[in-house]
Amino acid sequence: MSDAPIIKELEKELSGLEVTIDGVTQTMLEHRTEWQNEMVDVSKALGDKVDAETTARKEALQAETKARTDEIRKETTTRTEQFRELDDGLTVEIQERIDGDNKSYELIENLKASNENNLADVYQKIQVNVDGISANAKSIEQVTAQ
Repeated sequence: MSDAPIIKELEKELSGLEVTIDGVTQTMLEHRTEWQNEMVDVSKALGDKVDAETTARKEALQAETKARTDEIRKETTTRTEQFRELDDGLTVEIQERIDGDNKSYELIENLKASNENNLADVYQKIQVNVDGISANAKSIEQVTAQ
């Protein structure tokens, strides 16, 4: 370079500026690194918070799903038992009606048989009376004929 005093003075100032620029650059790099580290920490904290919230919501959803599933199972069991009881009740009702119908039929048959026996007795008594009247009529005819 040149030995001129102005150039030497400018080179000196320039050298000082270079040191200042290097210092500012170093400071900026340090701040940038700190900022990046802070952003990593913030991102990690946010990630942890999101993970915790996701886990909490997932667990709550699973608990609600289990509770609803259990409730549905219980209701299904209750209704199935009610249908079974209803079916059993209908079976009993049907059997009781069949038994009642059979008993009514038996009573009707017994009444019919009794009526037939009574009618036979009545016919027999009528026949005896007719025979008696007929015999009386013959006796009256014989007595009148004499």
